[in-house]
Parts: sequence; C-alpha cells; structure tokens
Amino acid sequence: MEQRSNNGLMWFEIMLVLAVFILALIHFGETTSQLQTTNVTANGSLINNRKPRIYSVFYKAGVFSPTNLRIRVGDTVKFQNDGLTSLRVISDIGDNGEEVLSGLDSINDVKVGESYIYRFSKSGIFSYHNFYNELERGTVIVRDL
Repeated sequence: MEQRSNNGLMWFEIMLVLAVFILALIHFGETTSQLQTTNVTANGSLINNRKPRIYSVFYKAGVFSPTNLRIRVGDTVKFQNDGLTSLRVISDIGDNGEEVLSGLDSINDVKVGESYIYRFSKSGIFSYHNFYNELERGTVIVRDL
C-alpha cells in the first residue's frame, strides 16, 4: 500500500513540475509576431522583415543609462532627461574635426522631464555627450539589418 502511495505522489510531483514548466514557457516565450524573420529572394539575397524598435536612454545624476547601447539601422533612440537640470545631446567630434554623426544634436536644451528622439539611419559606432559637460557621455553601436 505504501509503494502505491509513493508512486502516486511521484507522478503528482512530475505533473506539477511539467505544469510549471509549461506556464513558464507561455509567460516568458516569444510569440511569432515578436520574432525576427528573414526571407530569401529567388536570387539568394536576404530580406529582413524586422520592425524598427524604439530604445530609451535615461539621463540622471550626470549619467546616460545605458552608457552603451546596441541597436540596428532604422531603430530610434529616445534620450529621456530624468535629471535635475537641462542637457543637450550632441555627437562627439571625430579626429577630422567633424561630428561623428552629423545630425545627432538636440539643438535645443532637453528640459527636465522631456526627451529628444533620434532615428539612426546608418551603421557605425556613434559617441555622444552632454554639451554642458563633455564627461557625461555614451555610445550607440548601430549594426546593419
């Protein structure tokens, strides 16, 4: 009788673990609409059906977070000012004396609670900083599709 009871308890535990596993898959799994799909044309070239995404960089206490961000061409970055003072997001200057990414410049101050949005249209490594304090900086790494 005790053997039968132990077998029943063991099967109950197995079923419970399987149920928890299935619920975790449902909760944490990606739906097919969230997955990146890549198709191949008749001549063998790739077509990427990935939808552009919006990423956020938060500025607070003199720090951009995340400091380094990896995105894809066509994605957008929202620079959100959660600090106590205004800031101005501007591209770093390269060795040639020009901006690393011409156009990455909020032009006006980004006031507390406001944001500046920029869409990255080419690949590369783009460093930026707060115009008012060059030590407050970050980098966006943009990969091709």
